[in-house]
Amino acid sequence: MAEISLAQIVSLISDTVGQPFNIPLQEKLKVMVAYKRANYLQQSLEKHPEQRKFFQQSFTTKLTQIPAGDCVIPNVTCPILKSVCKVPYPLRSSWSMFDYVGTPDWTTAWGEIVPEFNDLRQYNRYTKDLTKWCFINGDLYVFNNLRLKLIGIRGIFSDPYAINTCCATGNCFTDDTPFPMPADLLNAMIRDILNTELKIQYPQTAAVDVNEEKKVTRPTEG
Repeated sequence: MAEISLAQIVSLISDTVGQPFNIPLQEKLKVMVAYKRANYLQQSLEKHPEQRKFFQQSFTTKLTQIPAGDCVIPNVTCPILKSVCKVPYPLRSSWSMFDYVGTPDWTTAWGEIVPEFNDLRQYNRYTKDLTKWCFINGDLYVFNNLRLKLIGIRGIFSDPYAINTCCATGNCFTDDTPFPMPADLLNAMIRDILNTELKIQYPQTAAVDVNEEKKVTRPTEG
């Protein structure tokens, strides 16, 4: 992952186009970078799904118990656990939904299950006590473990800020958090923004390389 934050990325781009103090531009760039990142990740992971570890974000979130009689999932017997908040949808992928769902100390992952099959597991002595989870309409449900207060989730999200609606223990994403994207793709994305979205508004821009230790950017000679 690139050791550069979103704040540094937008500052670098705004400096390059000669607008270092343009706050509205920098706020616009934050949105632009997030959407561009989603596109680059989608294309990269379809070709190289084994590289998912370079884009992941991890967070813990709180759980609450749904008592018997209040179940909202057909054919499921409560009590079960449910995430207190809406968990952000991960990046669309043919590989997996989440890369980890399990204990908040990241030591034990659980398997996903079709919720309608959960009650049938009580007849199988080998699987009836295993903790399982499912994800429905932004809610994450946990079966066969009512002791938990927190759950750990790791995945790839279109908007890195999306986890902030649900993170519970200080591992939320901020402008100063290292941006979850390798430097080579980040460099290509910045060049793309400079050469497309910003080219019309700021035509005299210099190329930039985030791999350089010292970045010096100047308007090119017209």
